[in-house]
Amino acid sequence: MRDSDIKVEIDRMVESRREKDMVKIENCKQKPAKGTKGMLLYTMNNEYVFRVYKEDHTFIDYDILHCDLDVTIDSDDATFYEFEDGRSILDHSYEMEGESHHIDKGYELGTKEGNNEFVKQRNKL
Repeated sequence: MRDSDIKVEIDRMVESRREKDMVKIENCKQKPAKGTKGMLLYTMNNEYVFRVYKEDHTFIDYDILHCDLDVTIDSDDATFYEFEDGRSILDHSYEMEGESHHIDKGYELGTKEGNNEFVKQRNKL
């Protein structure tokens, strides 16, 4: 799949999500997010959230509706993988963990059998 096709699919998903989650601004407390440290998490509901931990170790998971947010990766074990077939992914580093959670050494992305949900979802795009 071409990058332009992926962008169209992502835009469609964001717009669909936005329609479902429309809320009135008057019904909420607002605060600027700039400079907030948190984690981008992929949930068991197959959605991304931005998790912000409080000092008491509780957290808030924010649904992400922002469609073009600037991101800086600050994790030592994050690695970009670029495959010969044109696919590119971001995952844990082999060197840091011994083995990636989503990429199997010696196998092409998406060809190894198993229950790797990330690969299945990525291949659908």
